Amino acid sequence: MLLCHSVFRFVLGDYTLKTLIESPHYSKVLRLINDNTDGPAGAFSIQNVARMGVVYNKYPCEWHGNKSISMVFKALNKLYKPIENFEICVFGDSCVVFDKIINAGKRSTRVWLYDALDKIH
Repeated sequence: MLLCHSVFRFVLGDYTLKTLIESPHYSKVLRLINDNTDGPAGAFSIQNVARMGVVYNKYPCEWHGNKSISMVFKALNKLYKPIENFEICVFGDSCVVFDKIINAGKRSTRVWLYDALDKIH
């Protein structure tokens, strides 16, 4: 939910339930977490999270902490690339390193996320 909320806030700014539902991006973002969709179309679905979690020694029904779920989302984003030029930064020990964010932004040309959402299948 936090991942979707972050995407919605970036695209829509301060939104209400009405503006969210009326947005053309609403269904595109929800498809990324759709549990009935497997593979790239549901890049962040619970099935994909469970499969990728095994790579990080977290098996289905085990609890993911902040860092492990962030690593899983980052790996799924890198594997499936559901949103063009979208990058997930992972920070350990609850410390946000602003230099890491700035350097991530310099690595590749960025597009506005709402433009990239139009390219989601």
